[in-house]
Amino acid sequence: MGESKLPFCVRKVTAVTATVRVEAPEPYDTTYPVTRLLTTDKHGHGRHVQFLGFAQRRLSTHLLIVQRAERMARLCAPEWDPRVPIEYFDRLLPADAAPGTWISAKANLGAATAARLALSDLTVAPTFDPTGVLPPPAVTPVQPDRPRQTPPTGPGCGDIVALRDRDTIDRMLREDRQHGLQFTTASVFFGGLRPQISPGGRLYFARDRDVVGYVDVLAVTLEPRGARVHGGPFQPVHLSNQPTLHEVTIGPGGGGAVVSGTSGWAWRSWLRSEEQPPPTEPLVRSPA
Repeated sequence: MGESKLPFCVRKVTAVTATVRVEAPEPYDTTYPVTRLLTTDKHGHGRHVQFLGFAQRRLSTHLLIVQRAERMARLCAPEWDPRVPIEYFDRLLPADAAPGTWISAKANLGAATAARLALSDLTVAPTFDPTGVLPPPAVTPVQPDRPRQTPPTGPGCGDIVALRDRDTIDRMLREDRQHGLQFTTASVFFGGLRPQISPGGRLYFARDRDVVGYVDVLAVTLEPRGARVHGGPFQPVHLSNQPTLHEVTIGPGGGGAVVSGTSGWAWRSWLRSEEQPPPTEPLVRSPA
């Protein structure tokens, strides 16, 4: 204030003067002309005094409801900071307050973060007009995340093919049929490199690189030397043109923990729409 550049806190304002408390080593109260307090330069900054912030006390203010969601709402308090969004529990807002509504509240406008505003006494202010009173709000609604585009085939498609030799697949199917289980469950271990598949995807089986069917993945569990994929009932399929399957390779790992080699699986490289019902003859012929 004046030449001393001491900060002061405005405690009361009339049409002519403002009562202020000067934050000196020994604080004292004095008066200050309102005209000098409110005079600004061409940039809108105070010509004689500069606004530093609010004192640590609860004050009445107004907030704009920018967005309401199922759990959290997005608010703006221009008097505190028009650019910083305030995340607030939606259930604590007035039920009839739609986005774009101004509400009155009490808050600690001297808070350094939105979480410390300590909002309370929130009520709808239907007659409040912020024009010329508050700076324009600069907080915008949060745009919903776009769903990730899943490619129809290849890396990231969500389905993989377990590459096994003919004897392995034939044994799985033969034993399954002998027990009358019809392949009700599947548990396939992949060593070295965890297969990039999750519940909801399909695990196909290729017998000597000929696709014979799939199971819907129910769970993926990690084990010390790899991962085990658990699936549901086996669904046989037939492809008129058997695809070329490119096995995913294992690259060298740090510390010699992983060595180069093969993974035992490949990405699905055909469209699901190309799958047909299996032929009538059994995939595995019983020995004569």
